[in-house]
Amino acid sequence: MIVFWIVAGLLMIAALSFVLPPLLPGRGESADGPTRSEINRALYRQRLIELQRDVDNDLLTQEQFERARLDLERELLAEVTEDSVPLARSSGGGAGWTAALVGIAVPLLAVLFYFQFNTGFDALNESRTLASEGTGTVEQPSIEEITRVIEARLDQNPEDRTGWVMLARVHTLTGSYAAANRAFARANELAEITEPDLLAAYAQTLALSRGQQFAGRPATLLEQALKIQPDNPQALWLAGWADFQTRDFARAAERWQTLLETAPRDLVDRFVELPRRIAEARRLAGLPANTVDNAAGSAGQTAGDTETAAASPASISVSVNLATALSERAAPGDTVFVYAQAIDGPRMPLALARGAAADLPLEVTLDDSTAMAPMFKLSAEDEVNVLARISKSGDAMPQSGDLLGEHTQVRTRENAKVSITIDEVIP
Repeated sequence: MIVFWIVAGLLMIAALSFVLPPLLPGRGESADGPTRSEINRALYRQRLIELQRDVDNDLLTQEQFERARLDLERELLAEVTEDSVPLARSSGGGAGWTAALVGIAVPLLAVLFYFQFNTGFDALNESRTLASEGTGTVEQPSIEEITRVIEARLDQNPEDRTGWVMLARVHTLTGSYAAANRAFARANELAEITEPDLLAAYAQTLALSRGQQFAGRPATLLEQALKIQPDNPQALWLAGWADFQTRDFARAAERWQTLLETAPRDLVDRFVELPRRIAEARRLAGLPANTVDNAAGSAGQTAGDTETAAASPASISVSVNLATALSERAAPGDTVFVYAQAIDGPRMPLALARGAAADLPLEVTLDDSTAMAPMFKLSAEDEVNVLARISKSGDAMPQSGDLLGEHTQVRTRENAKVSITIDEVIP
């Protein structure tokens, strides 16, 4: 869990360093609309509710919850200022409300990367009342209200590129990836120059909408970003993961090594998982072990783990078919997700493959190269549950009406072969 927050911090700082400086207002804010403090607190409250729900559902331990809560509180303290700056209007072309929203939205978007499979956004419909600094309570703006503020601003000024960026990030936060992709595309069109950070953010959202797969358009956007700025931290990290998914382990190791050597020192110090990722990529590529100069200690500490994984690689071959009784409920263009989850612990998939209903029956292989995030991988577990799901929306988050099949307690280190029949409907 703590490693996730480090990854989130890396993405957050890279994104904020691009977005915030040009957005900070200098004068002339209006008193209309929700304030920066209100939105910060509302989003903090929403995230806290979701974390508590994970504890209640045994998805997080109490210790993990406390760590996450402390991180959220630090973010809140960093963003809340003494002034209550409104977000609805600004004499600087909307910069004030945009900067305030970015400051809290960007960190929470990184959270979605981890929680997209095991938390929903039901909390958005719950009470928004928080204790005020004085007495009584005040109703805080919801995500829907924040979205309406941004959309209203864009109706007035459709050429506001930063507004489109913010709309894209809010849609990503709520899992509305198709809408986020459209907003990012519009923001990219309006950019006077091609901005690598914007391309990287767009690529990440596209990947989220495709079951965290970077092949195709997301990978192309990342290559464009790196052509403009070869040492862009977010693009390097995501491009390395794209290479890892396509089994180009040598290139993944090269990109992550570049990230380790060029990223600001404070980012490298916080991103303790990076040396381990480099070591694993080099091992899978058949390259000799490489002592990471900037983090030799961290790499050395994980050498034993890497050797263990090498001795017994994890791999599961999965055959998926659809029950005849449900065949009329699946359209050829529906998305098929096949993924492995830990039996005990977070629901974040340890490996995931994606296809189309038209391809059924289909066969896929789940292993560490199909992991969704570097800190969660198949080889970390001896047994997993393997699921296959058909989604009409193409959303990575399970939804009512999706079709589901499951095979439980599958061994990961015996080159397992399992067959799954999709024969349930998610209520």
